Amino acid sequence: MAATLTVEPAGRCCWDEPVRIAVRGLAPEQPVTLRASLRDEKGARFRAHARYRADAAGHLDLARAPALGGSFAGLEPMGLLWALEPDRPFWRLVKRDVQTPFVVELEVLDGHEPDGGRLLARAEHERHFMSPGVRRVPVRAGRVRATLFLPPETSEMSVHKTSRVDATLHPASFYVN
Repeated sequence: MAATLTVEPAGRCCWDEPVRIAVRGLAPEQPVTLRASLRDEKGARFRAHARYRADAAGHLDLARAPALGGSFAGLEPMGLLWALEPDRPFWRLVKRDVQTPFVVELEVLDGHEPDGGRLLARAEHERHFMSPGVRRVPVRAGRVRATLFLPPETSEMSVHKTSRVDATLHPASFYVN
């Protein structure tokens, strides 16, 4: 039986949304290494890896199985994403264009060597920064520089006053540069 790597939600989700990563079809208690990598907009590569052991049924669910070592250790369901490190020293993962996603490549390798082992399964997952249909509008007024993110449905932007002193802009959000 061939191993299958699943990522839920399937295909794509927001960068800050948790994902569930699981592998099925492994041998009972099989040692495997999971690798994650992505390239930023300038082409720099970021990677993370962790060693795991499948359960008695040959399944591996990162929400229940602790990493045995690698870029991190312990029960970290999102560890392969938060532990991404650059190949180039002192490089930072910065998203410059929020309208395009990062594509994360996930791989399952046989054994506990991050650069060795036979490739058992592979998947790609898009991590985007804007929900579908959201419009990004640059705002320039004097010395003010900001970005207005408008929701997909057309509706009037309103200011709702609460019993406290603060006011909330809804349904649009501002990001000030």
